[in-house]
Amino acid sequence: MTEPTFTAEFVEEVAEALRGSCETLRAVLDIRGRSTLEDDVEFCRALDDRVFCCEQCSWWHLLEEESTEMPGHCEECAPSEEDDE
Repeated sequence: MTEPTFTAEFVEEVAEALRGSCETLRAVLDIRGRSTLEDDVEFCRALDDRVFCCEQCSWWHLLEEESTEMPGHCEECAPSEEDDE
């Protein structure tokens, strides 16, 4: 098994930079000189354990802000039961 090319601290740094923004992962990694991590499956899995990018608004959110009715969407973008009334 090969050693990871990133640390947990680096994953947290990237997650923190993405949260509450609509920056691309590539842009955040480019700033840090680590653009190759965009294609690193293990890095992306570690990042997915911390944040997600809403499929509708393209803003990055904490996992607990993901809609339970519409996975992949933030609570603000997912239709609520109140919208149906």
